[in-house]
Amino acid sequence: GLLRAGIEAWFAEDYLKAIHLLAPQAEAALREWLVILGESPMRPDAESGGFEAIGMGKVLHTESFRTKVDQTLWLHLRALYTDAKGLNLRNRIAHGLASPEALNRGAANWVIHSLLAIRTYAHLRK
Repeated sequence: GLLRAGIEAWFAEDYLKAIHLLAPQAEAALREWLVILGESPMRPDAESGGFEAIGMGKVLHTESFRTKVDQTLWLHLRALYTDAKGLNLRNRIAHGLASPEALNRGAANWVIHSLLAIRTYAHLRK
């Protein structure tokens, strides 16, 4: 539902809405990819005594992603979503640092591109 709504918003040129809906879907897709790579997307949470889903930055820094994912794609995802020297889109959105001007057609296109790349590469085997 959220993926469809985000893509519909992108087609309707409502880029602010599309980015806010689709960037978390990219994060969820990366956690699914981590499972395909044989790792758990959950980590123990010592504070609560339970488990928590790991965030995009930690997913991208797992041993599996660093060694088993195409390095160009891995660097692209880091620069787009989590690296302070890149667009850092996920962190800017999650921490309220993104300006409306930054969440434009170009950023939305990068998010759409990343979703296509994640879904395409996640199912390829070396």
